[in-house]
Amino acid sequence: MALFSRFDDALKATAPDAVSINTHPDTHARFALQALRAGAHVFVEKPLAGTVREARSIVALAGRAGRKVVVGYILRHHESWNRFIAIARTLGKPLVMRMNLNQQSAGPEWATHKQLLRSMSPIVDCGVHYVDVMCQMTRARPVRVHAIARG
Repeated sequence: MALFSRFDDALKATAPDAVSINTHPDTHARFALQALRAGAHVFVEKPLAGTVREARSIVALAGRAGRKVVVGYILRHHESWNRFIAIARTLGKPLVMRMNLNQQSAGPEWATHKQLLRSMSPIVDCGVHYVDVMCQMTRARPVRVHAIARG
């Protein structure tokens, strides 16, 4: 098996039909665009990109290139979450949702989590799940989302 230290070198050397992007979130958009330009279909872990502008550029390039982009997002497909959504829909519509995300880790795991925090805010990386679940529960689109991150 060949090993590469640069993503673009791997694309050129292997000319893959599809690429799976499972890297730190701040690389997703750049790698997806590179893979699409190389003619590959793309599977990318969420988030697709750090900004709406980047996400739109990926979607536009995929359309022009005739390539597929699939975002890995388990909560839309996991049986336990689907059941949770179904039950929640019977309880009435919540008007406000509050999320507290407390990642706890130690030792080597904390070093990994610190790197992820440097790569992208947990509000973007994880908060999208909670907003999406709220939208599924209410069958509505968000009007406004506010978030505060503490460093």
